[in-house]
Amino acid sequence: MNFPQELPVDGGVVRADGIDVPVTNLDKVFWPDEQITKGDLLTYYFNVAPAILPYLRDRPLTLKRYPNGIDARYFFQKDAPDYTPRWVELCAIEPEDTKIDETVMVNKLADILFVANLGCIEMHPLHSRCERYDFPDYMVVDLDPMEPATFADAAIIAHHVRAIFDVLGLVGYVKTSGATGIQIYVPVEEKHSYDETRGLSEEIGLAIVKADPSRATMEWDVAKRSGKVFIDHKMNRRAASLSAAYSVRPEPGATVSTPLRWDELFDVTPQDFTIGTVFDRIAAGDPFENVLRKRQSLDEALDKLGVQASREDISEGRVRKRVRRG
Repeated sequence: MNFPQELPVDGGVVRADGIDVPVTNLDKVFWPDEQITKGDLLTYYFNVAPAILPYLRDRPLTLKRYPNGIDARYFFQKDAPDYTPRWVELCAIEPEDTKIDETVMVNKLADILFVANLGCIEMHPLHSRCERYDFPDYMVVDLDPMEPATFADAAIIAHHVRAIFDVLGLVGYVKTSGATGIQIYVPVEEKHSYDETRGLSEEIGLAIVKADPSRATMEWDVAKRSGKVFIDHKMNRRAASLSAAYSVRPEPGATVSTPLRWDELFDVTPQDFTIGTVFDRIAAGDPFENVLRKRQSLDEALDKLGVQASREDISEGRVRKRVRRG
């Protein structure tokens, strides 16, 4: 597999940010059908770091670990492993039960290599940053086509979403999930609560289901979703996370969650973008970059759709960021 640069391994470590990051079992096959290895995964993240790090920085990361590849057992890990190096920054969160959770954040190249070396194929950041844990800085409309519905059906629903955004005066940015779906991000001012982003996403979904009931659903019973595109408004909650832009997915071909322009939706499939093909696209520019720059108020949209949701105040001292000292 051709990457822009090879992984600079020397004596079992990669030097990054002035840190020697141990890397192990690089020959282990993670994608058996394609013979893509753990080493290929780390090489991808080494190369893609400048593109993906802005979407990970300062956000608690849920680790979804596949230590033996995509066909073996995987598990989620929210708390930082006990052996997390002291140079990896953590977000310490004190929830209602007063137990402090310390969660990994990926803020630099060394961090992403550490996480990938754990067998973390997908990078799952939260929708909010550590210091503003209660306040998302984007709303998500998550579209998941259920067989026999396809990506093309999800693209139609995505354009329905965009039409509603136009009425509400909002701008959304679209990416492939890397599997079969589409995710639309709306950057928002960090004054809005998860109640508000979830409530607005729900009203948008309900309007689409009413307008296109043969193609869209918000039915929570999985058996009743067959052949339709599921609009999952509940992805807008504190604990939820989605694969970041440019994250690898544990799918055939090692696909990558890839930002798109709106006019591309009917011309591509998620399988077009893999760890071996996405770099030419990245070099041409990032259609997703305004997700981090163009904050929008939801006040008018909430009012137009009659969403009644609370705007919580963050508890001072509830969340802090620190460096692990061992």
